[in-house]
Amino acid sequence: MKQKEKKWFLGIFLTFLLVTNFAQAQIVETATTKLALDEIKSGLSDIVDDAMNRVDYTVAKAAIEALSVIDAWEKANTNLLNTAFNRLDASTQNMFRSADALVQKTMDKIDNSLETAQNITNDFNQIAESLIVGKGRSFISRYSSPVLSPFITRDKIIEITGVNLDKSDLKVKINGEYIEVPIVGPTKANLTIPFEMIKMARANGSNIIIEVKHLTKDGNKFLFFPRYKEVNRELIFRTLPEQFATYELTGIRKFKKEKKQNYRSDAGRFEGKNKEINKIAKPLEDWQWDLRNGESSRDNFKVVSTGGGEKGRCQKIVWNESSVNGISVNARVDQIKELHKARIKDGYCHCGVEGPIYRMIDASEDMKSISGNLTWSDKYISIPNDVVSWVLKLKLFTGEERIITNSDAAKLFEVIKSNNNIVIKPLEPKGL
Repeated sequence: MKQKEKKWFLGIFLTFLLVTNFAQAQIVETATTKLALDEIKSGLSDIVDDAMNRVDYTVAKAAIEALSVIDAWEKANTNLLNTAFNRLDASTQNMFRSADALVQKTMDKIDNSLETAQNITNDFNQIAESLIVGKGRSFISRYSSPVLSPFITRDKIIEITGVNLDKSDLKVKINGEYIEVPIVGPTKANLTIPFEMIKMARANGSNIIIEVKHLTKDGNKFLFFPRYKEVNRELIFRTLPEQFATYELTGIRKFKKEKKQNYRSDAGRFEGKNKEINKIAKPLEDWQWDLRNGESSRDNFKVVSTGGGEKGRCQKIVWNESSVNGISVNARVDQIKELHKARIKDGYCHCGVEGPIYRMIDASEDMKSISGNLTWSDKYISIPNDVVSWVLKLKLFTGEERIITNSDAAKLFEVIKSNNNIVIKPLEPKGL
């Protein structure tokens, strides 16, 4: 019973080592080669996902190419996949240990994208080169554009790189049918991805997975003739979503606003003997009489008495002597005879004008917000010419949120204030 308990405890302890950080950064020597490679591939997939989220397509492409190299090695060495890793030859073990260490280091921290991408490429090139030595097999080592540019507007030609491709009878599955891939030479082939496939993947937010099959020598012979086997692979192309971002634009408008009211203006005392007198009735200071509608404005004005009088009367407005700054009022005054005193006095009256006055005052208000979705083409947003400040909120397809208050440039977009337009220009991500 005690012996069983010891074995049980030892099994639990070994399992603990495999799933915790004690074993995280190392290939388990007694594991099969397939499990060891799966560990490396899992790390590379995490690097791809992280790089895509950070919009670091240089590293993402390098990691995708590395995955392709591992896949090619597996297809070329199926007889070794179930072999314990520590039974591989020393150079192969060292090659994969180095790759695993690099993957673990990259997962922990990326200080320099270009350097990291170059390190991944260099390390996994060694694995690709190990496939070439004297086996005469056909295989695909890598392919171009594993992350497709969002600015592609036509069929995309993908360059496939490998060995003995001219002897591989290389075919790809497009729209449900296998078609032959044009061979450029022993190490090059050109695959064409129809734009409709790219467009559909963008709209669905999905990747493009293209099934590939080709023939390769399996290492055996029948009489003097080599035997061939069929290799099936998937080429995965990452796409960026059709929608680049969402946006909301707000702002502050500053403008002159009309203030209008009715006003009675006293032109003063009119006095004299047997004559007509004109005087100017002025609006309030910093105001104007509202004569903006020309002659039709006159109907809104009238002459009014503004006080007592004798032998005087307020008569009319003299429009040809009037302006927005003063309206001419006409009054008639006659002499006053005082019979008992035998003298003549001036007649008088008090007159003015009543009508609308206005002035323009400073005012501000929020601009009506404008929002919508952005694709990967330039967006022109028209704004009123009296906008004095604005705030543009962008939520990018990466999840990043940006607040912009002036012309700005970033690695994925440029914002330009041009006359009465805010222009948002998506940029092609670097590294594609």
